[in-house]
Amino acid sequence: MKDQPSYSDHQATIVALVTHLALTKWKSRTPPAMAKALGLDYQEVNLVLESFKDLFRKSMRRDPDSNEYYYTLQQRYARRSFDDPGLQELQAQPEKPLEPEDLDKLIQYITNAVKNEQKGMHQDSANRTGLNTTLIAAAAAILAAVITAVVTKYL
Repeated sequence: MKDQPSYSDHQATIVALVTHLALTKWKSRTPPAMAKALGLDYQEVNLVLESFKDLFRKSMRRDPDSNEYYYTLQQRYARRSFDDPGLQELQAQPEKPLEPEDLDKLIQYITNAVKNEQKGMHQDSANRTGLNTTLIAAAAAILAAVITAVVTKYL
């Protein structure tokens, strides 16, 4: 099973991409365009866009020049109307950015995901410490029993 990248390790890039895609006038952007606009590493941008599908939607369309897929926020995509009779004209028009409240909710979602990951890491550490303590106590009890048996046998 492939390990899912963590929100904690990519938080800065996730927030930058979410903010960019929430506030841009364009419906979708390609990874190279976002990396260039934000001054981020292309590989990191691509990894985040591909990995966090709860936030980012990959289009079926590709840029004709770069052959790169377009991406947008799931939330922006969900608000689009696809049954409009003038869909072709609508597609060519810029799209209204997300409202500040909606962007705030996305940032809160990311922050909560980071906190939950960190809680999980702390819990794992506490579980390991508890297990180690139990093993040491069991080893000490066994050693005490052996010493008692040996001393009893020779006294």
